[in-house]
Amino acid sequence: MDMKQFDIFSEGARYVLPVGALALPENATYFRVWAPGRRTVEVEFQRTDQRTRRHPLAREENGFFTA
Repeated sequence: MDMKQFDIFSEGARYVLPVGALALPENATYFRVWAPGRRTVEVEFQRTDQRTRRHPLAREENGFFTA
């Protein structure tokens, strides 16, 4: 299985995230999920005032979705 790799620190440390959420610098979050039976996947954010916002994830090969 090909795992997505990316740099998150200036020192060049490499991390592999098979699935899940990873907090990144500057209030960003990286998401990766495996949902081979789905055509679309969204992450839903709930604010403190109970309002929600949805963000679609991009489909990768082999059923993975990322944002």
